Amino acid sequence: GVDWNGSDVGTHLIVTEFDGNQYIVLTKEVIKAGDFTQHESIERIMALDKSYDADYIYVDAGYGQVQVEMMHKIGIANPGTRWRSKVKAYNFASKIDIRDPRTGALVKKAAKPFMVNVTCLQLEQNRLLLPVSEDTQIIVDDLQEGGIQQGLVQQMRNFEILRYSSTGLPTYSQGEEHTLIAYMLSIVGFLLEFSDMAQIKNVIGMAIT
Repeated sequence: GVDWNGSDVGTHLIVTEFDGNQYIVLTKEVIKAGDFTQHESIERIMALDKSYDADYIYVDAGYGQVQVEMMHKIGIANPGTRWRSKVKAYNFASKIDIRDPRTGALVKKAAKPFMVNVTCLQLEQNRLLLPVSEDTQIIVDDLQEGGIQQGLVQQMRNFEILRYSSTGLPTYSQGEEHTLIAYMLSIVGFLLEFSDMAQIKNVIGMAIT
């Protein structure tokens, strides 16, 4: 999962593995903001992909649309990377089609709430194996430039719903949740690609006449 941001935040990367029972964080990296942050981020993603051979790379489409195009071009020029098909932009402001595993029907879901909800569900089912080192207790106001980042677990604790719109859509807190966004992208990416939501089931009905 990749969370691209503006020039002041940098890029947050999470590599997650599903072992059949739990999601395991293999590595977390933060590319600090700078003059060539996006190019450096793409190079780092390529290095991580060579190490882990990811099935898919899900990225935030908000700040990353141009970078996604660049990665797709790299994929076309280098078919062995499979980047043309495995790099996918996830647009938080859009709606996505989800296949109901019971009926097979497609239903539309708001992309960001869906990502948050399915990650919460995995947490409730004890499927998230989180590093102890990510359970930090950093006070944001005391952070200096280049200081220690909030850990993933702390970001999860701080993440909250601020309010609901008239249509029932939540607005989430923002600030130090960038690693968490990258992590949730890796979770929702796995579910969209490999769970029942991504599969078409043919159901044969039987009746007695």
